[in-house]
Amino acid sequence: ARRVVSPPARALVVLDALDECKAEHRRALVKSLARWGHHSTCIWLGFVLSSRPEDYIPPRLAGFEPTKLEAGSEHNLADVRTFLTRELGPLVIEHDLGAAVELMTQRSEGLFVFLKLVLADLRRPTSSDRKLSLSDLENGDLLPSSLSDVYETYFDRLKTALGDEELYKAMLDVIVAVREPLTIVQLGNLLGLSRAQLIQSVQKAQNLLHVGQDETVTLLHKTMADWLTDWASEDKDIAERGKQALMADLHADPSDGHKRLGEWLADEREDRFAFAHAVHHLAHSGQNTRAMELLHDFEWLLTAVADKGVPPWTLVRDAPNPEDDVVLALGKSLHALRERPLELAFQLLGRLGNGHPMRGSIDQVMEARGTPWMRPVQAHLAPAKDALRMIIQGHTESVMTVAFSPDGQRIVSGTGDNT
Repeated sequence: ARRVVSPPARALVVLDALDECKAEHRRALVKSLARWGHHSTCIWLGFVLSSRPEDYIPPRLAGFEPTKLEAGSEHNLADVRTFLTRELGPLVIEHDLGAAVELMTQRSEGLFVFLKLVLADLRRPTSSDRKLSLSDLENGDLLPSSLSDVYETYFDRLKTALGDEELYKAMLDVIVAVREPLTIVQLGNLLGLSRAQLIQSVQKAQNLLHVGQDETVTLLHKTMADWLTDWASEDKDIAERGKQALMADLHADPSDGHKRLGEWLADEREDRFAFAHAVHHLAHSGQNTRAMELLHDFEWLLTAVADKGVPPWTLVRDAPNPEDDVVLALGKSLHALRERPLELAFQLLGRLGNGHPMRGSIDQVMEARGTPWMRPVQAHLAPAKDALRMIIQGHTESVMTVAFSPDGQRIVSGTGDNT
């Protein structure tokens, strides 16, 4: 890369919808940005990033001090009015345009997803080509009274278009439950559909589902997931709960999604996604025994960590029984496995001892692989169940001081290496 010594002016890089780029590119870019944000003294270069707030990206870029855009803020509502003035111009009688803009702004609550779906309906060809009046919007069925009404209409259309109630429920149960978006191929495999069949189903939901560049399938907006899953909420008044109960067949059940995902992922032995998320979804569907069986299956564990590149700390985090000896041993080994994942057998036996039930399967798997490894003759590392919980590495000099954050969730250390 060419070194810029004296730029003529401040440079600004705009990255919109960072969460929608291909996963492998997104991870590399976020990692580079996080490193740059923490260490850069380059005051002439700036970034403007946008991403969905529910994505994993904002926490990793906390060094940039991100701002969450609020739908009801005056700044956002001003943008909504500007947008509507332009989009409603060809559709609404001129002397009613201002009032129509205010009406739609109020009902949208500042959410552009409401405007997108309602405008799509208003633009549908009709037998009459006359422009709409304010009365048409206030008194007819053209303008829903809330985002909930919009979603009821669109998800009912999707269910009808699919023509299969079981497919509708299974697809949405999985989409609202999954921790990381599934690709079209993965979702098709889970639902027992071919790629062509699933693409056809997704196309019928084009106003509700988003397909990214990496072919991952997600709901178009977070509020859709909220609407699909809050039908049983206890804080609704009686009338609203009654209405939601009548249309419960339109809604999704994350617990059913977790169960379906857990059962599918536990038996999958090729896809990295399965090794990264099987334990999580099994635990969230109450299948704790099955989740722990995977963590005690050394061949599965070694494949996840060494072959598929699953960070071991995620398996420790997802384990339904954090006091299990294998989980504790894995947690104490994170510092070593981060750089040397093939050291898994050595680390586990060094902490669990040769008398542990996993000893036999470890020997068999390592022998079958033909990979040279050192087998400890006795437990010589910090035992799984001693007071030590985790070894954290990174400093190059002695640690001088350590402090806990007020919420007890973070540890801050200061050392002689000036970090």
